[in-house]
Amino acid sequence: MLHADAVGERNPSFARHGVAKDASYYASLALGLKEDWLNRAVDAFTARDEEVERFVPFGSYPSDGPTGLRVFLVRLEYLCAMKLAALKRTDVGDKDYDDALKLAMLTGVRDEEGLRTLYGGFFPEDALAPNAEERLRELVADLAGYTP
Repeated sequence: MLHADAVGERNPSFARHGVAKDASYYASLALGLKEDWLNRAVDAFTARDEEVERFVPFGSYPSDGPTGLRVFLVRLEYLCAMKLAALKRTDVGDKDYDDALKLAMLTGVRDEEGLRTLYGGFFPEDALAPNAEERLRELVADLAGYTP
């Protein structure tokens, strides 16, 4: 099995770019993907007009030369809003519900009005689906019963 050290031996320029680029390159070799697979995959799921405020800069790779990869993390509030929208799904059990509950706790938003405001801030044109509305009320009840 090929690991990061072997990647660096095959292409020394990757060895100094850090673990993120090594992992991407290794995956391309192991899975028979094109070297730019990661950029293309991220591009497919990220809207070009996403607002910068939804993300937090995490790092740039390589750090010792021209940047080739910039990594951003999604803000907790945005993740929470996405999980509230996902409450409409009924085919995944309680995974989205559990995630929404944890994210609401982490953001400190625990009441129905606050969660609606949070959701509307990211998806102003989209109302919650009827079954997501029902799960939202259940979520608020669970949040009220939670004591840190």
